[in-house]
Amino acid sequence: MRTSKEKREELFRQGLKQCRKCSEPKLFSEFGNDCSRKDGLNCYCRECCRKYQKENAINVRENWSNKCLDCGIYISDCADRCLPCSNIECGHNRTWMTNRQKELSKILTKEFLRKEYIINQKTPYEICLIVRCPFSTIYNYLRKHCIPTRTCEENQEIRKARKLPNPKLYKNIELIIFKYLGEEEPIHIIANYIGVSYNALRDYMIENRLPIRNVSECQQGELNHQYGACGKLNPNWRDGLSKLPYSDDFTIALKQEIRERDNFTCQHCHITEKEELQKRTGHCLCIHHIDYNKMNCNKNNLITTCHICNCIANGDRDYWFAYYTYIMEDGEC
Repeated sequence: MRTSKEKREELFRQGLKQCRKCSEPKLFSEFGNDCSRKDGLNCYCRECCRKYQKENAINVRENWSNKCLDCGIYISDCADRCLPCSNIECGHNRTWMTNRQKELSKILTKEFLRKEYIINQKTPYEICLIVRCPFSTIYNYLRKHCIPTRTCEENQEIRKARKLPNPKLYKNIELIIFKYLGEEEPIHIIANYIGVSYNALRDYMIENRLPIRNVSECQQGELNHQYGACGKLNPNWRDGLSKLPYSDDFTIALKQEIRERDNFTCQHCHITEKEELQKRTGHCLCIHHIDYNKMNCNKNNLITTCHICNCIANGDRDYWFAYYTYIMEDGEC
């Protein structure tokens, strides 16, 4: 039964605390330590804790009175063997596991791990291939022998320095060739299937001189989103304006001045330059020409946008011209 806050404070000044189980105020020495609480004391007294432990022990003995015939641990009355010992067909035989653990403890000694992991700079993936054990077992023995482990980024740098590919890649090279060249699946689907990034798989394929298909080859015919819409046939074609050079007045200093005027914020989605650099594209904010004339570098014709909004503005140009003109005239920048 809980007491009010005022009563608890009054008992605390007297050096007492009320137990939640028996509801009796007792001295601080009658309570165990609990660092998760404000007063540093357990909410139950030592006597109530002992009673609970005795009752719980009796219940455990009543419900778990049998012993496993193989390993000897306590189990329920309805079974003769524990789960690991009973599942021999699934590969969970306890005797086999204990023998394997003994073999690994003899192989994965402190000297062996220091030599391979620290001196020879081998990654845990390479060591587990040598020993033929799970990857997590190597890390468990490294912690057991107090050997400082490297981060994933440090292991990747070692692979790059020694030109070691990701083990998920060189183990599945035949699968990659079959799916990419045989079934003609795109790279991003194979990367998700194997569990690696798109760039890692593409770089690995280039290193092994596998022919990389472009977008048009991956999506041939009518399945290609650019089918029959290339060059002058594209609805966004503007007589090759994208290839024209910018004006000499469109300098880095002018771009920086426009960004400062707009408080380093995209005037459409209102994302800041810091968020653009850290979370999105990793580039600075773009400077957009409102009238789409690259030679018109008047400050009223320039506005700050993010990379995505700048690409969107190249679609319906009449709408975005009116939109950004309204923003400039309204004085929101």
